[in-house]
Amino acid sequence: MFHYDPHATSQTPALKQFLPSVVASTYLNKKVVLIDNASTDDSLHLVQSDFPAVEIVRNKLNFGFAKGYNEGLKEVKADYYILLNSDVEVQPGWIEPAIELMESDAAKISVRTSYNLSSMSFSPKEIAAAIKKHVPERSVLDTTT
Repeated sequence: MFHYDPHATSQTPALKQFLPSVVASTYLNKKVVLIDNASTDDSLHLVQSDFPAVEIVRNKLNFGFAKGYNEGLKEVKADYYILLNSDVEVQPGWIEPAIELMESDAAKISVRTSYNLSSMSFSPKEIAAAIKKHVPERSVLDTTT
């Protein structure tokens, strides 16, 4: 999960509202990591006190959206990464269809979307359908570049 402090606007209410759904996700082999992009509000205190299982990666500077993710992800080790903004609510069972689809094929796949999913909610079936629609049956990762 990516957290930023867009000058003068506290993200604490968004974290308080949406982080519980991510933490309560039913997928057992998960690690919830909050990448903090040099925020200045009181949100990290909230996460530390109310969600002690959430790992926090702190960027030293506010790198902006893309570089903020890239810098924070350097500190996270995992087989799969699911990137969420702090204003995204998820439903129980939302991760499983994506993991099952990726593990059902020997090819490595990458899903790139230009949709703005902020403050939207999707069922596991909707997530699986979107992935199947936008990912070719056998996507191959080009490792030559």
